[in-house]
Amino acid sequence: DVFIYAKETAMIRPQFKIDKDRVIIPVIFSKINGVSKDRKDYWSKIKELKQSSLAISIRDFPFTKTTKANYLFHFRHSLDKEGALSPEKMLAGNWWRYGHLPIELQRALAETIKDYCEHPKLLKLNHETENDLQLYLFKQASLIPEDFLRLLQKFDYSQDVPRIVLYNMGNHSQFTREDAALLLFLNEFGIDIVMYNPAAQTDIENYVDPSYYDTHWLEDIVFEQEYPDFQQREKSLIKKFIKRIF
Repeated sequence: DVFIYAKETAMIRPQFKIDKDRVIIPVIFSKINGVSKDRKDYWSKIKELKQSSLAISIRDFPFTKTTKANYLFHFRHSLDKEGALSPEKMLAGNWWRYGHLPIELQRALAETIKDYCEHPKLLKLNHETENDLQLYLFKQASLIPEDFLRLLQKFDYSQDVPRIVLYNMGNHSQFTREDAALLLFLNEFGIDIVMYNPAAQTDIENYVDPSYYDTHWLEDIVFEQEYPDFQQREKSLIKKFIKRIF
């Protein structure tokens, strides 16, 4: 199903709808453990997911930065009289770093931040309160890297759905809580997330309840499975083809 729905435009996907000023997009959040016995098919599917102008591929972890900045002041000044996050107040805040984006995208980001913080999917740490968790998510949603912002700018909500394809070979790499928080935000916004882990080791499980993503198991567990250089292989095949001609 991952590979069927990933090819479909948003408006073709089941349960897509426009409700007043909101667009509801069914999105994918899947983790694929292990490697197929058919290695050619396995790499072909990964390559297919990556080959899109609306795809970002990640192989190095962590891929987000941490900050010790305290966002409590910004968070409190983004609340309305009822104590709920206000998208309007966020847009007017001097901390808001998305002012260079189209205003429609800014509003969409602010609305997503509100939902993302008020209905958290990230697991709480032992010492965290609900307010602590909301403040943490608020801070992380305020620090979206530029590459991902550019992806969101190209997103036409009814057409092709952007995707993040992650390949974690588990070679001393460290998937962090900040990584998980960013993926949850992007998925909340309407981005497909597909995670590959050939060694079937834990990463997203450490920070997100399994009910919020699908897990698929393939036949083989492979440790330190190197990721092929598709471009290099294609260049090599072209060179071989030219040599045969001459």
